[in-house]
Amino acid sequence: MIYRHGLRAALVPIVTQFGIDVATLLGGAKDEPVIIAVVLLAVVFVVVANIVVELLYAVLDPRVRLT
Repeated sequence: MIYRHGLRAALVPIVTQFGIDVATLLGGAKDEPVIIAVVLLAVVFVVVANIVVELLYAVLDPRVRLT
């Protein structure tokens, strides 16, 4: 019972860090010769990762509502 409550409280920062790690991994995994393309690709990955993290917040924490 304690693990369930503790795990639920601990999942929010874990999901946050996971989103940052995924965005960094995907944003830096492709080495394009044109710097603008690399930056644009990294921005897209960061935005998508942030959206996924925000959606997971709403699933994990009932106090968070999507508006």
